Amino acid sequence: MIAGVLSQILEDGNENADFIAQRTAGLDKVRDELTSTSPETAAEQTGLDVEELKAAADLIAQAEATTFVYPRELWTDVDSEAILARLACLALATGNAGKPGSGLFPLPARANAQGAIDLGVRPNILPGQRPISDQNAREKLADLWESTGPGEAGIAGFDLCAAAEAGEIKALVVVNGEKRNDISGAAGLGDSQELNKIRQHLDLLIVQDIFLSDAANQADVVLPGCAFAEMDGTLTNLERRVQRLRPAVIGPEQARPAWQFIRDLANELGGALDVSSPADVLAEIALAAPIYAGITYAVVGDKGIQWPRRQSDGKGSELIHGPESGHVWDFAHIVRPSAPASPGERGA
Repeated sequence: MIAGVLSQILEDGNENADFIAQRTAGLDKVRDELTSTSPETAAEQTGLDVEELKAAADLIAQAEATTFVYPRELWTDVDSEAILARLACLALATGNAGKPGSGLFPLPARANAQGAIDLGVRPNILPGQRPISDQNAREKLADLWESTGPGEAGIAGFDLCAAAEAGEIKALVVVNGEKRNDISGAAGLGDSQELNKIRQHLDLLIVQDIFLSDAANQADVVLPGCAFAEMDGTLTNLERRVQRLRPAVIGPEQARPAWQFIRDLANELGGALDVSSPADVLAEIALAAPIYAGITYAVVGDKGIQWPRRQSDGKGSELIHGPESGHVWDFAHIVRPSAPASPGERGA
């Protein structure tokens, strides 16, 4: 479908020629990929109406700005790389990158998905969306933490079940799990069938939650957590805006925020996490993730700030790859990507 829409735009000459000339390279590679594609072939393959595909092409080509929002499964599924590559090519061919109201964005299931990625929860990236193979970044983190982290990628959430069955995981900590069919991370271990497969291979399961979920009912240790309305900290949304999260109510006396639980658990295991408040956590984030440099509670304020914070005036950055950045997108790299980009890299 996407290829059919893009082929129609190129055939009609409705691509953004100025943007392509100034901000991209390698469009011929895309044209070669689309030689046997048309709205008609796309309609035949998808069952969609060919006239509707052509109308969609006109709508995108004529719009001042278009934001492409897609289900997050396309980002986490390696088999969907080709779909995302075509979507990125469509955005670039129509000039929908590097300007307000444009870009590609996954639709995450959780409010702080962007923030989690920024801090390195994916098994192959470090804080600041840097690849784990980045030796310079690893050395700086080692100096900051006075500890050398793993040199290889860890286990992705979707691979937890297979890793447990293979004996690679013997203990698991679940924080704020939910009853949902999603094991994209520890917090998603709420699906009974997947959890049962993993549980039988674990020596220890610890769950911190606000209720007795399926995971909590199978845990060796259950600890009381905080609900969202009881939390203090920050969230980062898809436009990279860091925002304050303030508690609306005081939680039960024994309930503890996740950062305290993780700090204490890490320190009991030999760590040295010296943080005593959410503000301290944000201060360390600003040191560990360069894209958050200079961001503090005072800077976030009531309206938030978009990372990265500009050194020139201390304000946030509405765009990462605006015209002044000089960034050039290479269609050839997108058509044959070496690795999927993260949401923060896809944003305008």
